[in-house]
Amino acid sequence: MLRISILIRDRNESHLKIARNIAKIMGAKVCTNERSSDIVIGMDSTSAYLPCLAKAKLRGAITAAFIHDIRSISHTYLTARDTGRSPFEQRLRRTLSLNFAKPFIDAFFSPTNAAASTIKEYTIDPCVVPLGVDHTIYKPACARKRSEQKVILTVATKPHIVKVSIAIFRRLRTKSRLLVRGPRVVKAPGVYYLPKLTEHALARLYSMADVLLYPTLHEGFGLVVLEAMACGTPVIAFEEPAVREVAGDAAIFVKPTSLREIAETVDWVLNNDDLLKEMSEKGLNRAREFTWEKTVKALYACLMRKLAHF
Repeated sequence: MLRISILIRDRNESHLKIARNIAKIMGAKVCTNERSSDIVIGMDSTSAYLPCLAKAKLRGAITAAFIHDIRSISHTYLTARDTGRSPFEQRLRRTLSLNFAKPFIDAFFSPTNAAASTIKEYTIDPCVVPLGVDHTIYKPACARKRSEQKVILTVATKPHIVKVSIAIFRRLRTKSRLLVRGPRVVKAPGVYYLPKLTEHALARLYSMADVLLYPTLHEGFGLVVLEAMACGTPVIAFEEPAVREVAGDAAIFVKPTSLREIAETVDWVLNNDDLLKEMSEKGLNRAREFTWEKTVKALYACLMRKLAHF
């Protein structure tokens, strides 16, 4: 029986969540450093992962890795602001890691066709492996308590998403509050930052919100959007190819042009109960199409196709 390791070498919450769910279904182990597996799958292909993947490849293991997106190159100035690095350093680090990774990784995975099409521009042809959601955790609450004050939720790790959410929130006319599970970027009236939560607590948070506001400017998949939809929470997001691919017609998409116009759209959605109900139902139906079992099936299929050429 093949021994499989899921390699995690960073503190990214989403990567750890993906690793645990894939490992559970595959019967694999999650590790930070492996020495004996037959197949090693990295949760990313950045420089932090390369030493372990290179060692595994050199001793004869089959190696694979996710490239969730390539925004460090395609959207350098945006990611530089998020990481606090200079644009030159940000682009150089990712370009070098990709070039060094190619000889040591047998198969690359990307979570959406949108991300894969961008990655192909940099001479890497990844298999598309859509992510999933645990429907035993992320599901609608038995009963939703609603009040006159609307609850807007933003869950993000990228500072620019939180900053834009706050900028939109400040322009709303609807009586509301903004809950943020993410980096504390600025203090503002009506904005409440939440600490790191367990998955069950996060699912309850999604369920208590009237809408998820997710103004991302670049995304590889949008796991937050999928989790919110699985909880029956309506989603408002920026028009972005990967998020559009995940959400389909189950979310309201706005173009990142005018903050005032975006705020008007959010106000309109918050005050339209019929629309909120429709979005909730559409989101639930859309989320049912994504499971971790499907993720693992796609992952195995990609591995078999790639390895058939060796």
